[in-house]
Amino acid sequence: MDYRKLISFGKGGYVISVPKAWVNENKLQKGSFITLKDNGNSLILTPKENKEFVEKNISEHVIDVDNKRMEKLNRELVSAYLKSYDRIILKGEELKEKLPEITEAVHDLIALETIESTRDKLVLKDFLDFDTINVQQIFRKMDHLIRSMLNDILAKNYIEIENRKRDLDRHFFLIFKSIKKAMVDISVLKKLELTQTQLFIYWNNALVLESIADEMARLSRNLTKGKIKAETLNDLFNIITNLNETFTKTMSSFYKSDLESAYSFSSKKMEITSICDKLYNKHWKEKNVPILLEILKQIARHNHKILRRIYG
Repeated sequence: MDYRKLISFGKGGYVISVPKAWVNENKLQKGSFITLKDNGNSLILTPKENKEFVEKNISEHVIDVDNKRMEKLNRELVSAYLKSYDRIILKGEELKEKLPEITEAVHDLIALETIESTRDKLVLKDFLDFDTINVQQIFRKMDHLIRSMLNDILAKNYIEIENRKRDLDRHFFLIFKSIKKAMVDISVLKKLELTQTQLFIYWNNALVLESIADEMARLSRNLTKGKIKAETLNDLFNIITNLNETFTKTMSSFYKSDLESAYSFSSKKMEITSICDKLYNKHWKEKNVPILLEILKQIARHNHKILRRIYG
């Protein structure tokens, strides 16, 4: 804790000095504005964004599109987005032919928009305003998308699975980007109104949800490959129903920080794994069934990781 002496200033006014480290950390300078909020027995000081400073410190990242597969370009684009560059510039003679795929990739990155486009140059601007970001709401959106995927599979409505997975990825990138920025920029950390411990928990659980969504998409694709016997399909859907109920209860425990529920649901991983192993011995000769059972076991393992975040 740091103590400062109150100094009389003018007629009826008072001033205190603020720590230099705090000034530097918040990128303040002489003439910067600071907002004051009366909080009863305490006074909250919050740096007001210095627009002149921001304009002078616009960050840019250039990506050369020539002689690169679209897979690599997409990874470079996502990487630049997650690092919160103000502008991302794509250049190259091959830009025109790759533009449709690049445009589709940009669509998956929330708040990234095209501000300039020529034959060999594309300029993207990051319009994300961290004042509008609510990590908890984004996380809940990811949760709801996974529940929708599970319900779609149980209803044998496989058409929407890939679209839901893509939507979940967009929100995953957004939450990952926001937390990553908050870890290096204290002003963003304050805007998110979360502690560093809370950020770490949401970061880890967002990774888990993204992994579950990946497995759900794999599950959907493999369920539509070839014809599965009615008896086998019934066995598989019983496990999926079990997973659906377990996931719903797991997320409820997480939001409530319910330790007792987390402890009681922890046995579900071994229970589902055991059922899958028994079904493997029964259906191992059937095409795709061993793969489907392994996917279901993997979803149970990922679900267990969320429970461990509650009591761990």
